[in-house]
Amino acid sequence: MKLNQQQRDSKARGFMLLEVLLAMMVFGIAAAGITLALNTTQRISYQLDRQRWLTQHQEQILKSVLTTPATLDEFLEEKVITLDEFSAEAIVTITESEIESSNGTLLTNLYQVKILIVWYEDNEKKESIITTLHHFPLYQY
Repeated sequence: MKLNQQQRDSKARGFMLLEVLLAMMVFGIAAAGITLALNTTQRISYQLDRQRWLTQHQEQILKSVLTTPATLDEFLEEKVITLDEFSAEAIVTITESEIESSNGTLLTNLYQVKILIVWYEDNEKKESIITTLHHFPLYQY
C-alpha cells in the first residue's frame, strides 16, 4: 500500500513517543552515572584530605615530642594536645619498651611512642594511631 504525500510528511515531521521515551531514558542513565561518579570522587577527595591532615599533625607532634629538651620524667608524661580542625585531640603516650637484641640482651633506654588522634565525624568516634620506637637521649638537646 502506498502512502500519499500528506501521510509521508506527517510521519517525517516528528519523533514517535517511544523514541522520545528511549532518548530520555538514555540521558537519565547517563546523568545518574555522572552524578554517582562525582559523588564518589568528592567522598574519596574528602577522605584523602582528612588522611593528609592526620598524617601531617602526627608527624608534627612526633617531631615536637622527640626534639623538645626534657628530662626522662617529662619525656614519659602523657600529653594531651587539642587540635583545632575536626575538634580533635592528640594523646601522646610513651612507655618503656622491653625489646631484646638478637643475642638476647635487653635493649635499654628504648621507648615506644604512641600518638593517638581522636575526633568525631558524623556523630561517630574516629581514631588514628601511629607508633614508633625511640632511644631517649637521641635528639634531646
